[in-house]
Amino acid sequence: MALASIVGASMLSAPSLALTSCKRTQLEEAQAQYRPDYTVAVIKTTTTMRSSYIEYYDDGLKMVRSIWYPYAEFGPGWQAAPAAYADELYLVPRGLMGFSDDRKVVSLNLDSGAIREYRVEQISLLWLTVDDKFFYASSNLNGVGHVSQVNKANGEAAYMDIGTSADQVVATEDGICVFWSDFAGYYDESSYYISVCDRSLSITDTVDVGAFAGGTIGWAYPTAQSDGLFYFLSSKSLAPDHTAPYKDSIYKFTVDGSRLELFYELEHETATIMLHDGRLYVFCVPRVASTDFFIEVYDCASGQKLSSLPVDYAPAQGVFHGDRLFVNGSYYLVKYRLDGDSLIEEARVTLDERGSTDDPSFHYVNGIFVRP
Repeated sequence: MALASIVGASMLSAPSLALTSCKRTQLEEAQAQYRPDYTVAVIKTTTTMRSSYIEYYDDGLKMVRSIWYPYAEFGPGWQAAPAAYADELYLVPRGLMGFSDDRKVVSLNLDSGAIREYRVEQISLLWLTVDDKFFYASSNLNGVGHVSQVNKANGEAAYMDIGTSADQVVATEDGICVFWSDFAGYYDESSYYISVCDRSLSITDTVDVGAFAGGTIGWAYPTAQSDGLFYFLSSKSLAPDHTAPYKDSIYKFTVDGSRLELFYELEHETATIMLHDGRLYVFCVPRVASTDFFIEVYDCASGQKLSSLPVDYAPAQGVFHGDRLFVNGSYYLVKYRLDGDSLIEEARVTLDERGSTDDPSFHYVNGIFVRP
């Protein structure tokens, strides 16, 4: 299918949202409680009411404060960690369950605690990425994938449609890369693409990933580097009915020249990957009930596995802070010290989710971030 028939762009004026007096008061109260005296924070949210908490922990994982925010399903979207640039953290309040129609992105200033809301004319936002001037968000509705570009300074927005499903968006030096699909059917395994776009949302190159990877499906969590190279995780079903078991692989993509190559075929099913200081950290979590969980470390230059650490919880989300790695999973927040190619556990705290799963007040963990 020709790109011209599936891609379009439009410009709209979308300034920062005007707040009601009640919402303004709520956010002012949250800002008044904020102090930048923490190391790592945990987001807890719910889909049944406009209610979320951010719990702030010190370096020893002692909670120093909990602040309430008036948002439903508040967090980083589908990515492993929130999008951040300088001292601003970008989060999605997707809205109440069954609607997900709040049509906004929220920035949290990590110096002052100030909240700013941006209007985005799409619902159920999925992925966020951010650069020095814009943030970008992907979403899907009625068989059309969308990418929204919002100017952080004035809130002006541009939009483009791409394929039937726009998945990940990744900021590059000159624009973004968009992972998208053009499904003919649910099990069509040859319809995944990466498109390189400039800041005007014009496509400069497109790579057919499905053709390269032999029908690989299931994208998750790309990790960008400053040199234009990023890694992404992909899964392929080994069963005739496209169910478990799956074969997970890591690929790397070079924006300059759009080169795509296999980095490593993994031994375990994987939840996410993270990049830090020339190492790729892989969180291995089976898709079916199991206790076989690992955090593995790979060398980016050689493609070699350096270490494999069995863990007693399912690692879901992680974030680096200097030579420390904080991981959330299975009701734990765990702090590791990076020791060469090894991970040394230094602290752990149980994350008590608020309420029970059959209680309307139930709040679940939906993201972690660190103080820059």
